[in-house]
Amino acid sequence: MEVKHELNISEEIISHLRNKEVFKTDDIHFSSGSKQRPSKYKLILANVLFAMKDDITSNVNGYINVNVQDNDKVWIEYISELIALYLDEVVIGGYQFEYTSEHLFKVSENLYFKNLKFKFASL
Repeated sequence: MEVKHELNISEEIISHLRNKEVFKTDDIHFSSGSKQRPSKYKLILANVLFAMKDDITSNVNGYINVNVQDNDKVWIEYISELIALYLDEVVIGGYQFEYTSEHLFKVSENLYFKNLKFKFASL
């Protein structure tokens, strides 16, 4: 059964990252889900791709994207590495996260977007 819209994982991920010293700056903006993005630059987005609940065990499994957007590729790579370190094999809100993949895209002439994908499972 699809339970993507019943979970608050994106907000918990953002809260977890905001508590890290490197993200405690006014220059970095966070957003999740379909909320309006506060900026095009120094932006970190968290969105659940999908989440399925097993009808028998009630275990939830899914994937979440954490995206980093800016005009500075070096900053994107640096922040992406930190996010991967802070979220890989971590338990947040009763879910275990596992880093799976990443892709860097050029959105426009001076804008880049890096997608980090994490698998999650309820404990």
